[in-house]
Amino acid sequence: MQMMKRCGIPVLFLIVLILPLTSKAQQRNIPRTKVTGPTYITSPVFLQGVGSIQIDERKFKSHISIAGISQFIGYQFSPYVAAGIGAGFEYWTNCNNAFTPIYADLRVNLSDELLAPHWYLNVGFANRWYIDSKPYISDKQGNSTTYLIHGDRSGIMVETGLGVKAKVSQEVSIVISGAFKLQESSVKYYEGDEALTNMKALLVNTSKHNWYMFAGIRAGIIF
Repeated sequence: MQMMKRCGIPVLFLIVLILPLTSKAQQRNIPRTKVTGPTYITSPVFLQGVGSIQIDERKFKSHISIAGISQFIGYQFSPYVAAGIGAGFEYWTNCNNAFTPIYADLRVNLSDELLAPHWYLNVGFANRWYIDSKPYISDKQGNSTTYLIHGDRSGIMVETGLGVKAKVSQEVSIVISGAFKLQESSVKYYEGDEALTNMKALLVNTSKHNWYMFAGIRAGIIF
């Protein structure tokens, strides 16, 4: 519930900001939605880790944040449906990792009005482009002796979102969505002699498959 509030309030605020632009577009009698043709979307995204990272019977709260940008290249088949491919760069800020996702992208406008509900689905594969070899303390306040390295390998990614698309000129629209993302990867951690507590940061030696969950905001400029 708290995460929904964190994501929902910024989305509503951004929607309020673009309403005047849509109103001006309506006054200029701009066509509602591109019927068919090539479509391009440049999208910044900001996500926050939700849920827990599980290692055997232990659970660690996810504090990972993502800042990224992506580019969609596709085709508008009707005022309601567009599909194509996308590629992006995502930086995991807390643990200094980076992924480069490549995915199929489906876009659906639920109406052809100047301000329309908009849903999207991305399914693809995220390549681990860079990983910091320095372990990350599982407790954000630094009280834990468990050291982790997040995002240890490449994996499948799925992202979906629901928001609004607003047409602001003849050729340009803006889309704002609440986003939810699943990223397959693994977490490395220390597993060994508990007497070597002070050495755990240097002995991260075991990898565990994991699905990372994120929620946040994705914006986009459609042209």
